[in-house]
Amino acid sequence: MIPLAKTELMLDSNSLLTKREREIAKLVAFGMCNKEIARELGICNQTVRNILVHVFRKTSSRKRTQLAVKLILQESATLPAAWRESPLPESG
Repeated sequence: MIPLAKTELMLDSNSLLTKREREIAKLVAFGMCNKEIARELGICNQTVRNILVHVFRKTSSRKRTQLAVKLILQESATLPAAWRESPLPESG
């Protein structure tokens, strides 16, 4: 099972995702399709689709990629400042 952070996911100032919505959103960000998410969580594919409708609405996302980017940006904001500000190693 993929470990999921326990942070509150709030992608919009007025929109807080439920625990299950956060769980599914993070699995989407990991690149899993609905069928894989359903299998991972032991729920039916239609349930995943229904929950994603709510997630997309609450996060103002229109695509899975857009949702994943928002998630990654929010998660990176919780990293220690030193990690965010570290320059990338030079190649060559």
